[in-house]
Amino acid sequence: MIINYKNIPEVLIHEMRGGVGCVTIQRIVEDSRTLARITIPPKASIGPHTHVNDEEYVVVEAGIGECFQHGVWEPLTQGMVHLAKKGDMHSIRNLSNHNLIIIVYIYQI
Repeated sequence: MIINYKNIPEVLIHEMRGGVGCVTIQRIVEDSRTLARITIPPKASIGPHTHVNDEEYVVVEAGIGECFQHGVWEPLTQGMVHLAKKGDMHSIRNLSNHNLIIIVYIYQI
């Protein structure tokens, strides 16, 4: 199967998970897994949330941002992967003047 994000509708989410501004998400949901492409515009964020029954891989496709985990803000740049394991709380923000585009894979455990 081939998945082309050009064919997946974009959904605008205001203050995602209590974050700042609006993000755009293109989501594929199958059984207990989610694959999504999220665009975080300049100065926007995904608010802090805890992964209770799942884990999430975040791959930075483009842009520069930061993730908050274990009490520390860490840089995120193109090609990096951030992992939020079961029980982890994390947040992602874009402090740059360009879009931060991430691919997220969330799966139930």
